[in-house]
Amino acid sequence: MSLPHYRPDIDGLRALAVSAVVLHHAFPGVVPGGFVGVDVFFVISGYLISGILLDELKSDSFSLRDFYARRIRRIFPALTLILIACYLFGWISLYADEFAKLGKHIYHGAAFVSNFAFWQEGGYFDQAADTKPLNHLWSLGIEEQFYIAWPMMLWAAWKLWRRPLLMAVFILVGSLAFNVYLSWVDTIADFYSPLTRVWELLIGAVLSFAGQEAGFSQAEPGMPTWVAKFQKWRTSGGVQQAGPVAGFVLILMSIWVFDKTDAYPGWRALMPTLGAALILAGEGSWCNRVVLSLPPVRWIGLISYSLYLWHWPLLSFARVVNPKIGNVAITGLVLLGVLLAYLTYVLVEVPVRRWKPRSYKVNLLMLPLALVALLGYNAEARNGLDFREVSLTYYLGKMQRYLFQEAAGDPVAGHGLQRSMGSHPEQPGVQNQNLHKLVNLMQSSAVFFKKLEADDDSVRMVQARERERRACQTEAQAACEHNNLKGKRIVILGDSHAGNLAETFSYAYPAVEFIRFVGTGCTPIGRRYPDDTNRCGLLIKQALRYSRDNHPDAIIFAARWPLDFEPIERDLGNFGKYTKNLIVVGPGPEFTADPSRFLLRFSGGDAVQYINSFLLRDQFDKNQRMISFFERSGVGFINRMEHYCSPSFCPLTSSGEDLLIYDSNHLTVSGIVYLGNILAEKKVLENLLKPR
Repeated sequence: MSLPHYRPDIDGLRALAVSAVVLHHAFPGVVPGGFVGVDVFFVISGYLISGILLDELKSDSFSLRDFYARRIRRIFPALTLILIACYLFGWISLYADEFAKLGKHIYHGAAFVSNFAFWQEGGYFDQAADTKPLNHLWSLGIEEQFYIAWPMMLWAAWKLWRRPLLMAVFILVGSLAFNVYLSWVDTIADFYSPLTRVWELLIGAVLSFAGQEAGFSQAEPGMPTWVAKFQKWRTSGGVQQAGPVAGFVLILMSIWVFDKTDAYPGWRALMPTLGAALILAGEGSWCNRVVLSLPPVRWIGLISYSLYLWHWPLLSFARVVNPKIGNVAITGLVLLGVLLAYLTYVLVEVPVRRWKPRSYKVNLLMLPLALVALLGYNAEARNGLDFREVSLTYYLGKMQRYLFQEAAGDPVAGHGLQRSMGSHPEQPGVQNQNLHKLVNLMQSSAVFFKKLEADDDSVRMVQARERERRACQTEAQAACEHNNLKGKRIVILGDSHAGNLAETFSYAYPAVEFIRFVGTGCTPIGRRYPDDTNRCGLLIKQALRYSRDNHPDAIIFAARWPLDFEPIERDLGNFGKYTKNLIVVGPGPEFTADPSRFLLRFSGGDAVQYINSFLLRDQFDKNQRMISFFERSGVGFINRMEHYCSPSFCPLTSSGEDLLIYDSNHLTVSGIVYLGNILAEKKVLENLLKPR
């Protein structure tokens, strides 16, 4: 097999890509679009792998066995090392539910399907991305899935009609179109699906197929005339020098212009991918020969794979242990990542790559990765190995699993939580104070269990109000609190926040019947869903049909409103045909991570004030924009931020030190009581409702 010659400028391009990703993860406010470095990696991988495969097919030396052996020697050793390191550090630092999640990510990473795992975790109740040490392995999954399918497809295309370029172009166009479409309807699927990412690798493949791998000086036999003409134009002096410069501009613009609020990849990914293609096509240009081939730049490119693997676990674990880590410490971790990457490259990557491709040695590389995958699976299957000392907080994880089950009031679930709290022996080395704090957190966070017989005032208050609510809705109860709203029927539509607020309103107004149309992640207004295929579109359709048939006294819209929320008046008008009262509940307080974990990891009188430094200030700005819009539109608006927070502080615990907010943005049962009492005292609904 005749491999393409070594191009130092490609290592330089790798350096640009990995630097963008690392700096984005370390300083996202400074390098907001650095995530596009992954797209550059995709183009490089598609270019190199496709060129090697085509060269083998032309020389009749193609072998799937040899191809996968090379991939294993390239990918497995460093990945295995990183997974082991994450497992060991997670063992000593993570709570049981966190360690169980890490175990899941370890075996998904070892199986190269991390993108599917994170795709499933795209909902509101998953941990923040910063607390997933293996979050970056999604891109490795995409690449390996490409490596599994592409060689066989390329072999078939070569054997059948000797025109792999046309096949690559056809698949590229279809994948790109699907990517742009999905960016409008499902951004999470668009980000993680291999079907919406394969076009990025195929840009590199098309570039490689369009001419000779070494220098693009000749056209491939049988190449279409337009491609040959394009090659001739492209290799002219001025164009060849200008192309890489334009590529640099496109990549740098992507890095500085895009940010995490953009729908990505979508059409935006064309900028960094085309930029990478222009640079790859510019071999021999001044930019490639001088800038990208500088020894320090090439050195970073050589360690780029190991640096990519190391940098994110270091930053993620540090933010788990200390969410308020400073820039100096982050800089130190980045430098540590560079050192570890260099050592991994010298001591692991290079020696293994020099092995001769013997099957028993390849099997030796597969065995450790398989064993690490089993360790990860075991950690998840056994509830995060809660026998570890740090894992006394496994019961916080158990509470979280019970927390948002739809069987609200299920006595089996409730008593199961109560038994788990009462039966766990104190672990050696864990202070009684920490155990007491944990139990208090758990009791105050048992959100929807109205039949849960826990020794907690908030739970008993919700139980009592539930009994009152049922009594108020019967004719036998002639007088009860909030009797002026007795018999009212109100629809609540939205995502999990709507479900959370339905409990709050039910507590505050027991005489009212609240009809719930709730779906996780379903923004009720301001977003378009395909009615016949999307569950959120169907939910809104059901709510509209119910409103048409029953003419409720009010319809309340509530959600975890996106930062770029723009209400669509037609959405409101559709529901306004069937009620005189349309009410929107504004955003609530939100933190960058789960406050319960802050309170467990940090103690002292300043803990709550410290945690408030992680309050998302964007919520206040979004709230003001929504107030301005709905005041003009005449739609009722409940200012949740005003009722719950002061201008600079949002309470995390009640006067009895019960936790009010769970998982960064949802109310616990104590939070329901806290906000419900405020809404009832201020007569918020009474002041908004108009007579039919």
